[in-house]
Amino acid sequence: MQLNAKSKAIKDFLALTDTPGSFSGQSRKVVAVNVGETALEFIAPWSSDHSALSNLTWSTAGHTIDADVDFAGFDLTNVTDISLSSITSVGYLDYKATTAHRFNMVAADTDVRLEFVGTTNSGLLIWLEDEDAFYFNDSVLMLGSKALTFRDANAYIYSSSSGVLDIFASGSHRLTTAVNTDLDLNFIGTTNSGVLTWMEDEDYFLFGDDIMLADGENIILDSTTGTKIGTGTTQKLGFFNATPVVQQPTIADADGTLADITTKFNTLLAQLEALGLNASV
Repeated sequence: MQLNAKSKAIKDFLALTDTPGSFSGQSRKVVAVNVGETALEFIAPWSSDHSALSNLTWSTAGHTIDADVDFAGFDLTNVTDISLSSITSVGYLDYKATTAHRFNMVAADTDVRLEFVGTTNSGLLIWLEDEDAFYFNDSVLMLGSKALTFRDANAYIYSSSSGVLDIFASGSHRLTTAVNTDLDLNFIGTTNSGVLTWMEDEDYFLFGDDIMLADGENIILDSTTGTKIGTGTTQKLGFFNATPVVQQPTIADADGTLADITTKFNTLLAQLEALGLNASV
């Protein structure tokens, strides 16, 4: 080796040709060989405030840490193949943050998936980026009487006992559908089912099945305008299981003779029988 007598020894680390050119913004970082193995660079270190950190092993198969780790304000990014089995105790993995826990995707406008992988069954929770909503890929079980609350404490769904579903609202319960569309309320039974339909254009309820009042219950009517049974003469009505019929024809006044009175009276009895208000002979 031949040295030039005029050469000067380099005493400044930054003056080397294969080192970073500045210490600015590199506080608390360490020197390491870059990925290309061609120069030195500054990287964020692993640091710990605990003397128990005696084993920090890095390998392509996985990374093992035997004590708590303080990242000292640095971000843990671009890291793959990390498997932590426990932090606070055996079988538990705790994440602690003073502000929030964030799950981000590298690519922009991408749904965020949170997968729960079990031995027999697994679950999936997805944040749908474009739809601005969460997607649950499995059932959601509310334990005991815990409630699913909407907006505030004045509207919620819960189960007060096994097999019972309670829907509570301090204001009102509303069933809505598309504009100018009839609204069906379906009651699905094992053998028989029922349907109640709000007829939007006609402005009335349509009962798709029989209506039965419990014994001792009555139909209470308003005393101001009153209530009609049948709003047209061609609508059919029957009492006491009689076949429903339209409005019966007018019976003209009797002429005063016994024969005419008898005829018209018998006609009236026939009409009452047709309605079911008088038993048939």
